[in-house]
Amino acid sequence: MPPHDLGAPHFSCVLSFFDAIGYRYYLPAYMTYWLDHPDPESTIFEALLWGWSNMSPMDTRKETRSSSDHERLALLDPAQRYVIASFLAHLAHFDREWSTRWDARKALDKGWQTILDSGPPAD
Repeated sequence: MPPHDLGAPHFSCVLSFFDAIGYRYYLPAYMTYWLDHPDPESTIFEALLWGWSNMSPMDTRKETRSSSDHERLALLDPAQRYVIASFLAHLAHFDREWSTRWDARKALDKGWQTILDSGPPAD
């Protein structure tokens, strides 16, 4: 998929169809595209941010979130979780849109800040 297609309107609900492996595979491309082409109207990026702000990466109880969220988080290693936390911190401080900054702060408060505060995982 060409990078410009990542933000295309006809792919607006594609994230909901990713299994945990697809989510982990495409997530770096979406995060990179978001930084290069910020679009507050994009439902794809809104869905990513909503997901992070409504799930605690520290909560391992399956009944507290949807099974797809649990599977997606369970497949991410500590380094990948740290990158998401760093990405959220960047959005919370530097994104031009107030709503994006607010949602990123909400996600950090849900537990992503704890991952960030613990520092990068050792190799």
